[in-house]
Amino acid sequence: MIPVNTPVEFTLEKDKMKFKANGKSYEYLNVSEAAVAGGATKPCFVAPAGLCLGGSMLGWLHAQAPQVLVSWSCKKSDILPATLAFRPPNHRRLAVNSKPDPGSTLVLSYLELRTAVGIIGLALPFLLALGKLLLQGPGMQSSISAYYYTDMRNVFVGSLWAIGVFLLSTKGYNRGDTIAGYLACIFAVGVALFPMAPEGANSRQKLIGTVHWSLAALLFLTLAYFSLFLFTKTGGNPTPRKLQRNIVYRACGWTILASILLIFIVTHASVGNAVDSLAPIFWLESLAVVAFGVSWLTKGEAILKDEEG
Repeated sequence: MIPVNTPVEFTLEKDKMKFKANGKSYEYLNVSEAAVAGGATKPCFVAPAGLCLGGSMLGWLHAQAPQVLVSWSCKKSDILPATLAFRPPNHRRLAVNSKPDPGSTLVLSYLELRTAVGIIGLALPFLLALGKLLLQGPGMQSSISAYYYTDMRNVFVGSLWAIGVFLLSTKGYNRGDTIAGYLACIFAVGVALFPMAPEGANSRQKLIGTVHWSLAALLFLTLAYFSLFLFTKTGGNPTPRKLQRNIVYRACGWTILASILLIFIVTHASVGNAVDSLAPIFWLESLAVVAFGVSWLTKGEAILKDEEG
């Protein structure tokens, strides 16, 4: 048995895990799913009989390797039951403003996902317009949401689902920031599930359309919150590049808010009829979505990445 406060040298390799404690070395090999009781899923590691760790040590191990499922088998222990297996409940949700080890493949994958979400936002308006042009011929739609009723419907819906699912996996410094990620996911998926009302809509379609525009407004407001308040938070002394990124975040956030305000004015003011032929709602929505994309590209370190060294 290894006492809780015993210094342990821990290394995690591709297919094995090693401990060195009290002058002794322990090695754990990757085993099959059938080797772990309780239907644990791979990857998993099983400790040899006789090695038992206290709860604090298990917590430390979990923090060091949250991406793996760990199973400890102890035949005799007053600390642990015969078999204890656990998987990370929430560690896969990477904090939006966390700055972990840049060499971690898990971190790199999250940076790539942030960049991917930014690319989706940046490209979506132009992809919808160009795709409709190529598949159905010329003709600008009145809004991004109107492309739901074109051959680009699947691209529109799929992009919103992709953005929503990723927002679900992010969290911030506090519970409020985490809730914002959940809400943004709900709003993005809701916009996809409740389409805008088509021309000649009946009362039911009009009601669904009202839900659509309400969710879209809430989504844009939440994305503005991410840029203005969440992304700009800094732990410790900010680097010069971080200060530059904060300028980008604030510019994107205010652009989203300004676009929402202008959409409201165009929709409800008499000026709307005079500019309908220019598809102002489409361009204002596109401006907001592009601002969202730039903000997330910056957060993914595709723009203004911290200089190494």
